[in-house]
Amino acid sequence: MRTTRRGARGAALAALAAQAALAGGLAGGLAGCKDVGLPENTPVEEARTRPPNPLVVATMPAAGPGARPAPVLHVAGGEWMATGVEYRLPEAYVRPVGSTEGVEAYTLAWDEEPYDRLLVRRAPGLYEEFAPLW
Repeated sequence: MRTTRRGARGAALAALAAQAALAGGLAGGLAGCKDVGLPENTPVEEARTRPPNPLVVATMPAAGPGARPAPVLHVAGGEWMATGVEYRLPEAYVRPVGSTEGVEAYTLAWDEEPYDRLLVRRAPGLYEEFAPLW
């Protein structure tokens, strides 16, 4: 009977240790927002002057006079927003899936619904990617 108690006690201690490790991991994850001197952190001065990611630029345009929100397409059964990513593709790689407000939307020729991205032609062979809004 003693081995059973020890086994149960050992399992309880193991569960407690796992909970403590999980709590420590969560606390460490929340502390990850601070600059703790890790080599991966971007220095503050560099971060202040670094140009933003193209997706951020496309979805969060600068405020001010003449600023316009990023275009949203209503086509192929959903709403789509520009990601700022461009692709150079041969015409044979894309096919039209619909249009809205005079903008023709394309997808990759082999892609089927539901689409994970749409493309809008900016120039012959140059397409801008649009991602679904959820």
